[in-house]
Amino acid sequence: MVSARGFSLLELTIAIAVVGILATGAITAINVPKQLQKARDGTKKSDVAKIQAAFELYRADLRSYPTAATYNGVACGQSFAAGSPSVIYLTRMPCSPGSNPQKYTYTPVGSPPQTYTLTATLENNSDSSYPTYTVSNP
Repeated sequence: MVSARGFSLLELTIAIAVVGILATGAITAINVPKQLQKARDGTKKSDVAKIQAAFELYRADLRSYPTAATYNGVACGQSFAAGSPSVIYLTRMPCSPGSNPQKYTYTPVGSPPQTYTLTATLENNSDSSYPTYTVSNP
């Protein structure tokens, strides 16, 4: 008498189909595009916090926040010029992540600036800060 070993073609086909259905359900439940939006928004909030910390150090040393010209004079992803006071606090201008990277919006108030608003545009509409994440110094 010969005993059969292994799986039949039908059993393998059913097992592969079940795994495929489970994988499709898991990918649908994870919602990859939404998770990527959340990740990019988290990076934006982190960048804004980094810029805000640099501005506070700048103000502690120079008694005012950077001017709009100082902030806007550096392109997205570029380094500050050597000798610029800003290079001490923020070596490279952070850019918003995504297919169209941009600088975060900086609006200084006063001359010299004694307060400011820093804004990032968010993608995830379920975020409590949507559509913009704004920090300012009173």
